[in-house]
Amino acid sequence: MGKAKLTRKQFIWLTFYLGEARFNATEAARLAGYKTPRCSGPENLHKPAVIEAIAQWWATKAMATDETMGRLAEIARGDLGQFFKVAEVWLENPLPSHEIKAEREEVDDKGEKHVKYLCRQIVLDVDKLTDPQFSRLVRKFADSPRNGLSVELHDPVRALELIGKDLGRFRDTIDVREVDLSKLNDEQLERIAKGEDPIVVLAAASQGRDGTAAADGAPGEPTA
Repeated sequence: MGKAKLTRKQFIWLTFYLGEARFNATEAARLAGYKTPRCSGPENLHKPAVIEAIAQWWATKAMATDETMGRLAEIARGDLGQFFKVAEVWLENPLPSHEIKAEREEVDDKGEKHVKYLCRQIVLDVDKLTDPQFSRLVRKFADSPRNGLSVELHDPVRALELIGKDLGRFRDTIDVREVDLSKLNDEQLERIAKGEDPIVVLAAASQGRDGTAAADGAPGEPTA
């Protein structure tokens, strides 16, 4: 049996479904001109040619594991300084943060003298905001009359957490069942009794960070 192919109308419907209709089958059918969009739209989702076309579309959008980790690594290494540059401009009223490099006297059209200062200042490098190499690091960009241009990057700490979890370095929770309470010494039990977080004490015991036995040996004694 030959491979199922989309009809012209199904292709139009699919274009709207993946685009303007935002995965709303009924809305896509309405935009495509179907007479009964409430029935025809959902029906299209069960047709082999449509199913295959949607699967192929998702395949082109999918991100491989290596690419995902690469993007996270870029975010983790992201530096806000990349989006700023040093600029020199002549100003009449420099700000305290400006570094004044030179000054000159100018005469305006009315014959009045004004002193201007060559100021060295830090400004946002707007070219970076449209450069895909850098723009992918940006979480939010704003331009307001009051605050001017501002840029916020994706959270690098969160990216490091996700990378660490993928590598098996980080864990969200600690299972206290992994710790044999009978192997806790008097000092550890006393720490818990005084209000110290039991999870912290048990985790230290299970990993042998406090000098106690983690799996074998008597309580309070290092393993052989």
